[in-house]
Amino acid sequence: MRRSAVFFITVFISAVLWAGRTIPENGLKLEDIRAKSIRSAGDMSRFQALETMSFSTDSRIYFLRADGRMKIQSGTPPVITQSILVSPASVLRNCYNNVTEEKPVPAATHQFQALLRSGVWTLKNLGDHLEYRGIKTYGPETHHFLIYSMDSLTAEIYLDGNNFRLKRIVLKGYDPGHGSFAISNDFGPFQETGGLSFPSGWFASQVGTRGVPYQISDIRLNPGLSPDFFDTNAVNVGETNTSPGKLQGHITSFGVRRNTLTIETNWTSGCFLASGLEEGQSLQMRFGDNLFTVLLHAAAPTSDDIGPGKGFLFPNPRDENFMIFLYTPQAQTLAESLKVLMPISAQKK
Repeated sequence: MRRSAVFFITVFISAVLWAGRTIPENGLKLEDIRAKSIRSAGDMSRFQALETMSFSTDSRIYFLRADGRMKIQSGTPPVITQSILVSPASVLRNCYNNVTEEKPVPAATHQFQALLRSGVWTLKNLGDHLEYRGIKTYGPETHHFLIYSMDSLTAEIYLDGNNFRLKRIVLKGYDPGHGSFAISNDFGPFQETGGLSFPSGWFASQVGTRGVPYQISDIRLNPGLSPDFFDTNAVNVGETNTSPGKLQGHITSFGVRRNTLTIETNWTSGCFLASGLEEGQSLQMRFGDNLFTVLLHAAAPTSDDIGPGKGFLFPNPRDENFMIFLYTPQAQTLAESLKVLMPISAQKK
């Protein structure tokens, strides 16, 4: 069985078995729990020497600073499509060069995760807002149960009753747009890197959803980041230019499947508003020496739309940019002529 499948099954079984009772009195105090949690991180000399670190999950790279800051970058280097900069004061999101401040609930979630991860998934950076509630039992297993409270978020924290490593977090709050919510994060087995212990990943789930497994890879300790790394959140997607009926931009990724060439661009909905281009219009697309006609669609084309020689430009259903489908027997040849951040343009025919 593949390692990813084993991880998924392990954390899923853990997630569905959380039901137990609380034993409030056990003789331990919050200071004891925090100290034991910190020691569970591994070699204390290396833990104390840790200033920055990074790790990856799929197409995201997480950068942490020991004081509780975090930066999350999305994309495939050298292309960075999104950068989220997390500090105790604010959470700023730069997506395709559009910088916005996160709303209170997602901001608080990022800030809590930054504190947790920067302490190597221990209680090191969780200070005055932390409360110890005793031991919870789950069949033969026991877990230390703590609460961390923020203005718009409450985190229930469960530590292994024997080794004090993180087992589970439940984030609870109220989002004006979605109502009350509770998101569980169940952590997989811990593994050692550079003398320190890290979870192999986590399984995030919410009532009514299927849940998503995240595997941690490429852990780097003190990777040598620039002094201002946690002060800036620039992305790298190239520039865009708009004029009436015309767009100029850059390719952020591309790929081929059968006779379909997929091209992702750095164009967003704001680019189309500025250019005046509208759904249903035919556009002449140029990249390199290649010219194609594409139809501007409001959504991804269906099987009834596609066919040889057709092309579509439409919003990416998984991101905030626009992408292109070209159906042509020359898809592979065209892909071999492309490079990321290569210029691309479109204009009304």
